[in-house]
Amino acid sequence: MGRWATIAAIVVLAGLLAVGLVGFFADPLHLPPQVLDVLDQRASVVSMFIGAAGLVVAVVALLLQVRAESAAAAPDVPGVPQTSPAESPLQRTASGGERRTYGGDHIEFHHNTFGGTVVGKQVTRPTPPAPSSMDGDSDDRG
Repeated sequence: MGRWATIAAIVVLAGLLAVGLVGFFADPLHLPPQVLDVLDQRASVVSMFIGAAGLVVAVVALLLQVRAESAAAAPDVPGVPQTSPAESPLQRTASGGERRTYGGDHIEFHHNTFGGTVVGKQVTRPTPPAPSSMDGDSDDRG
């Protein structure tokens, strides 16, 4: 929805609220109490259905948000178990403290100790094939 459409919707809803408040407090039509009782009962039923529809919309929006967040999560890497910090097992350190173990790309800095070999970033690429004598030139100068 565009910016102007949002502003227009807010203005319309504010106007309807103002008309409803004036009608409630001023009673410009001077309706008899019996009619007001019937209108009050119908308004209660209508508001119940509007509330139920709002609940359904809220649940659908929440489910869509959860689905979008899970789809945006890191893809699974074959052979690497993916665990959240809350689910990861605890290990005891030499100093008696606790640390969690994680699957995936993670370095543990708990109590300024390293739990294994530390490599900041390691990129491995396939090595190019070695030149063969079939190329016609056995000189290494290329």
